[in-house]
Order: sequence, then structure tokens, then C-alpha cells
Amino acid sequence: MENSQPTNQQILDAVQGLGQRMTGLEESNQEILEVIQSSFTEVEQKMATKDDLKILESRIDKRFDKVDEKIAETRGDLVSILRKEDSKLGVLAVKLESHKVLLTTDVNEVLNMEPFPRNI
Repeated sequence: MENSQPTNQQILDAVQGLGQRMTGLEESNQEILEVIQSSFTEVEQKMATKDDLKILESRIDKRFDKVDEKIAETRGDLVSILRKEDSKLGVLAVKLESHKVLLTTDVNEVLNMEPFPRNI
């Protein structure tokens, strides 16, 4: 067995081949970096800024304020309707008492019921 040493030409050829493979890797890495950079740019463009979030928060707050106002209006309307019905019930109870259909204690009991109790 002979232990042969590579010639200078063989070493030079090997180094050149390695250099060509490294150049190919550098080009591949550059392409990968470009794709990653363009992806990040797209993501950054889609992300909301603090100003965008403040505007959105303001819009949401305004809508909740309007909903709160509508709920308050509806509650007021309901209370008004209930008061009218309570008044009608009171008049009916007094009339039934005057015609001796209900006892005074029964009328007082009806008039003291919720939601608007009153004493006669």
C-alpha cells in the first residue's frame, strides 16, 4: 500500500469545488432572507398601530354610550307605563271597595304591593 499525497492541482480543484458549493449556499441563504423580510413587511403592514387602537376604542366607547342611553330611555318608558297601570289598578281597587266588592283591608293590601306601594 502506497500512501500517496494529493497533488497541488488536486488540492486546488477541491478548494475551488468547495468554493462553488459555498457560493451556492450563500445565494440560497440570501433568497431565504429576502422571503423572510418580505413576509415580515407584510405582517407589519397588517398590524394595528396604537393610533388605530385608540380610534377603535373611541368608536366602541361611543357605541356603548349610545346603548347605555337607549337602555336608560327604555327603563324610563317602562317605569312610566308601570306607573300608569299602577294608577289604574288603584282606581279600580277604590271603585270595587265603594261598590262593596272588596274590603278596605283588601284594597290597602293591593295598594301596598310593589312596585309602587302607597298607603291610603
